[in-house]
Amino acid sequence: MNSKTILKLSNPFFDILSILLILYLVTLLSGCNNNAGGTNTTNTGNTSNINKQTSNNLPQKDIQKLADDFVTKYKSESGLSAISITAQCNGMNNNQPVTIFSGTFGHESQYQRPIKNDDLWSIGSNSKAFTAIVLIKLASNLQYKFSLDDHIQQWITKDKYPNLQNLLRYNPTVRQILNMTSGIADGNNRNSLLYWFNNPYTYKDPAFWISFANPESNAQPGTQWHYTDTNYQIADILVQQVTGNSLMSEINQRIITPLGLKNTVYIFDKTTDLVSRDRLVHTYTQLGNHFYNRIVDVYDWSLSNNAGAGSILANTEDMNTFYRKLFTTNEILTPQEFKEMNTLMNIDTGKYVKSPSDSKSGMAYGLGILEYNLNNVITSQGGSLAPYPNLQKNIANYNDVYFYPGATTMLFDQIYNTKTNASLMVTYNSPSGPGELTLALPILDYMDKVCHK
Repeated sequence: MNSKTILKLSNPFFDILSILLILYLVTLLSGCNNNAGGTNTTNTGNTSNINKQTSNNLPQKDIQKLADDFVTKYKSESGLSAISITAQCNGMNNNQPVTIFSGTFGHESQYQRPIKNDDLWSIGSNSKAFTAIVLIKLASNLQYKFSLDDHIQQWITKDKYPNLQNLLRYNPTVRQILNMTSGIADGNNRNSLLYWFNNPYTYKDPAFWISFANPESNAQPGTQWHYTDTNYQIADILVQQVTGNSLMSEINQRIITPLGLKNTVYIFDKTTDLVSRDRLVHTYTQLGNHFYNRIVDVYDWSLSNNAGAGSILANTEDMNTFYRKLFTTNEILTPQEFKEMNTLMNIDTGKYVKSPSDSKSGMAYGLGILEYNLNNVITSQGGSLAPYPNLQKNIANYNDVYFYPGATTMLFDQIYNTKTNASLMVTYNSPSGPGELTLALPILDYMDKVCHK
């Protein structure tokens, strides 16, 4: 699920916190150069626990202190107890990725231990890229006789899914499902959330969750862009129908195992079915007035409602590896397959665009990925570049930046700069926290100075 449903925020792509976050993220990424390699990790809990660093990495100590101060300040009011950051750019850690942790595994006394590198976080809607990749790979394999331009009812048939036929009656294509122009209504609504909250450990298959969408709210396919998790719950069923295998199996076989992502797990039901409790960072979510109006720890709840849309747990290091492999190599997708993934829709009109620069809002959606033209995004929201002289100077580098704000029961943001080959992953364990910008301003501004060296 995404932040707009659980927290009753606006769509995450239009949330002002996300816009402000970008301003700070890009200060880190300007001027960074192309490199990859091993990782230097630092970690603090209640006491200082910074690993020994070379003189080249001494700035990490200052960043660590800023992260520690952030957790100390906000953990009591938002449920936040921990944060993880992985960044990679020139001028820091010999151009290799750097991972920083702060805070503790959870609030309760029994969870007062520092975050470890193999602890897992929900990556939220960043999971959609994994689902899209599987379907793109299937479409390029003649064995499956499957195309992205196939219509949904060719695979999700009346005899197998009779209860979904009214919702699918306009019969969008697979491509329209993945790029959010299917016109299918959003099943992520109050009724589905109430069921989840009242049955937190109950598994239901994707068709059950899809059925919460109201067919009367459908639009004709291709007439508008509308972000909904229901599209990717449908994609989960598509994978099963095309291959005879679960989406979890296909993601493991095609992405997680080949890339050696040791700390990435697809969860089809309860998190504790596949991961030991001592690796699951506790997740504190403000459920709101419509539900309980209190902060609840949901770390071990079922994720079956996120099927295909937000069911992956990982750490920031693995996600940094995943996105850099996706955007800079052919290890996940061939050039032609990536071209399919990177075919963009104007989120304002639902029509094809060559780049986010062609969108008034500065945003364009591919197949499970989102791109920003930062100047357009900032100005369309009434913002100004004046307070950010480095960004203003280098704004030409940000005409096409990959950015995905993923939020389920945590916040997990990724950004990748195509021109400078710099990446940043940020996560903390409460989507109802103060906003990444509160931490990003001091930390990323400081890192920006390091990356310029």
